[in-house]
Amino acid sequence: MTTIRPYRPDDLPAALRLSGAVGWPHGAAEWRLVTSLSDGVVAERDGAVIGTAFCTPFGADAAAINMVVVDSAARGAGLGRRLVEAAIGIAGPRRLRLVATEMGLPLYRRLGFETVGHVAKHEGIAAPLTVPHGIETTPPDLDDLVALDRAATGADRGDLLRHLLAVADCATLRDGGRLTGVALSRPFAGGHVIGPVLAPKSPSAWQLIRHHLAMRPGEHIRIDCVATAPFRGELECAGLAHTGGGVEMAKPVPPTPASPATRHALVAQAFG
Repeated sequence: MTTIRPYRPDDLPAALRLSGAVGWPHGAAEWRLVTSLSDGVVAERDGAVIGTAFCTPFGADAAAINMVVVDSAARGAGLGRRLVEAAIGIAGPRRLRLVATEMGLPLYRRLGFETVGHVAKHEGIAAPLTVPHGIETTPPDLDDLVALDRAATGADRGDLLRHLLAVADCATLRDGGRLTGVALSRPFAGGHVIGPVLAPKSPSAWQLIRHHLAMRPGEHIRIDCVATAPFRGELECAGLAHTGGGVEMAKPVPPTPASPATRHALVAQAFG
């Protein structure tokens, strides 16, 4: 018999085993980040964890569904749906977002999610680049960062951004002292991941990204960017090949933010 129960910290080794089996690069640090900010459930059979799903709340109005993974031997019997429904239940009335794989699309559509965009994953060894001018590296004030992020995403992600500021390198743009653009880079899977990237326009976003790439030549870098980003060609030239992606989905579909701040790259596919 398979039961669904709340995630516990001692489930981490099983979660790492499940995500590693499907090729996710997430190590213990990334799992701990998600679990520290989220509430989750696991599927357990005969004392073994065979599936996980999490809900990360962003204030009272929004949440992300993430880390949905089922052991290959347990697929095809509706377990994925049970886990996702449990995570949705944790979210309550919040509007939901997630990044789906092609395999997960049918399930999420049946649960009422709609496609709102696509994500392109680029990764590779960063080529040598010159450092762009005009980029500041002083970490932004948390309140300013939260306000910029909320304008771009419509969600209050203060707890997540507070954690990222503690571990990330920052690249920022300002206009008369006002924060207008930011890109964060943090350790991930033996290299670094760049995100989020928030800026009014694509050229500004690329300059922020280029700063981080120029700081880490020869290192493995990943970025999950919006698939329509014009700078994807520059990423390829800088050594970051297109290696996959996902489908952004929402329930219900949120209004388009009426703000000059635009999200050009995600924090991670888990968080959007």
